[in-house]
Amino acid sequence: MHALSVDLEEYFQVTNFENVISPRQWDRMPSRIECATHRLLDLFAAAGARATFFALGWVAERHPKLLREIAQHDHEIACHGYAHRMLGDLGPKEFRADLRRARVAMLGVWVAILALALLPELVAFERLGHAEPAAPLAPVDRARASLAF
Repeated sequence: MHALSVDLEEYFQVTNFENVISPRQWDRMPSRIECATHRLLDLFAAAGARATFFALGWVAERHPKLLREIAQHDHEIACHGYAHRMLGDLGPKEFRADLRRARVAMLGVWVAILALALLPELVAFERLGHAEPAAPLAPVDRARASLAF
């Protein structure tokens, strides 16, 4: 059970700063998210706790390795929108655009996490072997074929 939730966002993306730091400035701000997240992961590991990390799409684009690390620690990754905009400030069209952009940003992370989860099965499948119907596969082709799965 994931009884904890974490909003995975930079310190400058919190709603209290929205009138002080514009999203156009975000890429120029120093990042603290990796250090802070690693501290949380250590605390959760020591307590045997699991959490759901709600990541901004903006964060997923810039820190995909961090999201994979979170998943490798057996935490859930979920979407928190792209640009941390309040729903009440968005119309339906803007909300769909923000969500779509966030999901695209998260897609690469989710695919990598799924591949990591399936890696033992992929390795086992490779050991089963495979023969092409018309001719045996060359070693290079066998490696390429195993990646296709």
